[in-house]
Amino acid sequence: MVDPREAVEVGSLFLQLKLIAPVDPRNSDQQFQPSKQVHYYITNHGERVAGWLLEDVPSGGDISVKSRDGVARDSNSNRTNVIIRNPSWRLLYREFLKETMCEENLSFFLEVQQFNKQYKDAINDKGDNKVEVIRETLAAAYGLYNAFLAPGSPNELNIDHSLRTQLATRMTRAVGDDAAMLQSLNEVASLFDKAQQSIFKLMSSDSVPKFIKHPKYAPQLRGLDAAAATAYVASPTALRS
Repeated sequence: MVDPREAVEVGSLFLQLKLIAPVDPRNSDQQFQPSKQVHYYITNHGERVAGWLLEDVPSGGDISVKSRDGVARDSNSNRTNVIIRNPSWRLLYREFLKETMCEENLSFFLEVQQFNKQYKDAINDKGDNKVEVIRETLAAAYGLYNAFLAPGSPNELNIDHSLRTQLATRMTRAVGDDAAMLQSLNEVASLFDKAQQSIFKLMSSDSVPKFIKHPKYAPQLRGLDAAAATAYVASPTALRS
């Protein structure tokens, strides 16, 4: 798009087709408002059109999805997965976390996702500068650690003491030659994965249940249970990866 007016036209069309709707019900659902103060979310219909929902699943009450071995999968974990992957719901969830002073949990989870991509690219790198790529990735790991996991860090997370100790031991250990640097990166990536899992469980058991019941956000989460059930039916593995 070259002209901002084109974006307004597209937004108006999406609103007219009910692909999007205003987050705040006090805003008009008939006229698109190009304002920083007005936020829109993608409707259930919009998600189906985009192919994000594979099929209609009846909603209402708590959905208990059975895995192949007959054990019910944690519905709040399903909801957390879907919220994180859905841009509009993730935006609302981040707003809720800001209000409850725990935005760092979601920020860390997403940062680790980005780090994992960088880590996998570094490990699979076949170029002549692989050592430099490994070094840069390890530097990124230290940045992530200092931001969220180091004692007294600006966004210090609430994680298990044993895991925190393992991280501190690993991150303060000197790195020698190239082989040791690669081993260190592998160990750090493994510890970050454990920390991410811990934060995911924390969000699923604490902030997500509060978020979906909050009177300010609940009306904007219609279809969440159906989407969570559909996502699990489509892919039984966790969506953290």
